[in-house]
Amino acid sequence: MRIDVLDVLIILQGLRSKYIHYELLFDPVWNMLLDLSMAKLRGVRVSVSSACLASGVPETTALRYLTIMQDRGLVERYPDPRDKRRTFVQVSREGEGLVLEYVEKARSLIAALADPLRASTTARSG
Repeated sequence: MRIDVLDVLIILQGLRSKYIHYELLFDPVWNMLLDLSMAKLRGVRVSVSSACLASGVPETTALRYLTIMQDRGLVERYPDPRDKRRTFVQVSREGEGLVLEYVEKARSLIAALADPLRASTTARSG
């Protein structure tokens, strides 16, 4: 999975919310999947509470979505071996595969859109 494309997707989500109120755009499952995918690529463990923050919704709502995501095989939870009060969550192999597929399709679309723009810019300057 390409970290640069994931970074762009996360940045675009933030940019989108600057123009349209975030309450109208919230997508907690996608927010958590992007965040967990990025964390996995970077080798960072994510606590359940951190994943809830990334969701952009109240913690109880995020926890409900995490349970649904876990039931559908998109994420996995595991206990912190050093602190029994804390639980970590990570994107599952299946969840990572779905995000990877989306990222690659998004990258292809962005590249396809950029090629005609490059060609017209080159033609004008040449």
